[in-house]
Amino acid sequence: MPSVQQLYEQRKLLETLIDLLNRKILSFRTSRVTTIDPGMLASIDILIEQNIEEREQAKKDLAEIDKAIASQGDRSHLQASESSSQLAITDHLYNALLNLDYQKQSISFRQFIQQRQTAAFLIQGSRHYGQRWLLNRLAQKACNLITDKIVLFPLKRVARSNDISSLWRELAERVGLERKDLSLSGIDVADYVHNWLRTQNVILIFHDVEHMPSEYLPKLIEQFWQPLVQAATNSPNHSQLLMFLVDYTGRMCNQNIDVTETYNVSWNPQNPIKLPMLNKFTDTVLNGWLVNAVDALPLELINETDNTVQSILKNSEDGTPEYVFDEICSLCDRDWEEETKKWLKL
Repeated sequence: MPSVQQLYEQRKLLETLIDLLNRKILSFRTSRVTTIDPGMLASIDILIEQNIEEREQAKKDLAEIDKAIASQGDRSHLQASESSSQLAITDHLYNALLNLDYQKQSISFRQFIQQRQTAAFLIQGSRHYGQRWLLNRLAQKACNLITDKIVLFPLKRVARSNDISSLWRELAERVGLERKDLSLSGIDVADYVHNWLRTQNVILIFHDVEHMPSEYLPKLIEQFWQPLVQAATNSPNHSQLLMFLVDYTGRMCNQNIDVTETYNVSWNPQNPIKLPMLNKFTDTVLNGWLVNAVDALPLELINETDNTVQSILKNSEDGTPEYVFDEICSLCDRDWEEETKKWLKL
């Protein structure tokens, strides 16, 4: 049986091989974007498949070596090395992705929260445009996700009822109010939430507002948010109060509510702020981002910037944000779905 030292040497060789195969696969994928000859495309596809198979076999061999190392009692060093390496890669990529576009929304958000302690924001866009990603990105800049009082309101269940009282019961349940009293109103819930502001910041997040019946959003604003803002305004030295209304389809943009789109000194926080609609990422945006993300990405992506951008656009339905994130993670040998379980807290 090989010694632990020999196993580590074999492990290092396999890691080098896997890295080489990742680079070859990326190179083939980027060259595929600019190839129009059908014969060449078929050849490239075969090479990609062969290299993927070889990489998967190398990963299996690496797993077997890890088992052998662990069986010889040297698991701690291996786990510590892998953990620190993977964490560093993930953190670098996450920090880089936080700088990928959404500039208009981020600037608007900062303009408002720098002026007031209280504000409500409407986040809107078509499906897969990264609404939840943007929500988490904005919230982490303005909130303390550990100490602040954060309440999530998923609204899909409310869609099954045309009785506004179902909305107040849902809110009451989420904030911890007794639901037996069927006469609860939005003002009752607002009064309860206002008590929290005496000691802590409060962040209210309404997911899937597009699922509410059309008349619910105006009532949510008029009968819950506005009384809550008024109570907070009348209380000196109250804590920060933020509300996010997240629309995952863009359907709520024409709702009959008063909204503010551009900051001015006369802005009333009782009116939600409609952040700019989310859009696809353009080649210009992606090119600029790649240049600034050199420390977080494989060199092949940076050295072949134009090909990389075209590859990302081709595999993301021409720049659909969530598909872009998915493709970038894939090019970095990461799994977008797995990473978001760690990255997205709200």
